[in-house]
Amino acid sequence: YRLITMIKRKGAPKFRTQAIPPKFGFCLIDFQFEAEDRRVKSMDGTLGAGLEAVCRLLKFLREKEIPICVVEITTIDTPTNSRVLDIVGRDAKIIRKTSLSAFEYSGLEEHLNRAKVNTLVIGGFNAAICVKKTTLDAIIKGYEVWTTKEILFTDNLVRADPSRVQQIV
Repeated sequence: YRLITMIKRKGAPKFRTQAIPPKFGFCLIDFQFEAEDRRVKSMDGTLGAGLEAVCRLLKFLREKEIPICVVEITTIDTPTNSRVLDIVGRDAKIIRKTSLSAFEYSGLEEHLNRAKVNTLVIGGFNAAICVKKTTLDAIIKGYEVWTTKEILFTDNLVRADPSRVQQIV
């Protein structure tokens, strides 16, 4: 990111740029399933391998004190995965959403702004629907967004083909 400021002086305005260091945050979307849920598939292999990758990432983020937002959709009665909650802490910021995007009517943007996050890593379920919509909204709102197939999950590998990850997000 670069911040461009205009300096007003006599004559033509001058512009100055300065680098803005990235402030990372992580958003885990709709991770409301347990390891034995057969409908959920990791885009990078088995559900177990994907769950392990998410857990390793969450431990790293906690160690580095990087803000973590756990987003739950209100239409599912199941809470966020118990292993995930054990890692992020039972007092973690859980944002409840009622639509496909985690940015719509949830308070997510306000939470990220308070934490001064400008670069967002997004993962979770469902890669081709909620993760995609949240990612697109984050980009529109000016966030730099990163993701990888190791932290993306789906219930339909045809719709969310791992070779199409770049197209999905």
